[in-house]
Amino acid sequence: MYVVIDGIQYVPLSPIGYSEHSLSALLIHCRKVLGYSLEEAAQRVGCSVELLVELELGFEPSLGQVLAIAKAYWIPFEVFVAAYVKDHAKASGPNPTI
Repeated sequence: MYVVIDGIQYVPLSPIGYSEHSLSALLIHCRKVLGYSLEEAAQRVGCSVELLVELELGFEPSLGQVLAIAKAYWIPFEVFVAAYVKDHAKASGPNPTI
């Protein structure tokens, strides 16, 4: 589900908010909210279905992949960065480096 305002497509926040999602969960959530199949999402992102599945399973994306996904899913880049930092904070302690 999404909303179009003045020609711009917006994805509504989930009830728990994006800050609660890991990066992989955020990717799945956003894709499903938009109603994209894996094939359609991969086409919009410009990657293979296999790569998108790997990213949704938790493989670490490159900066370019995050930018492409953010654009294709109409989500601010900062949201994906926050999820990335959150994931790495769990793994490396309270002050992760990017």
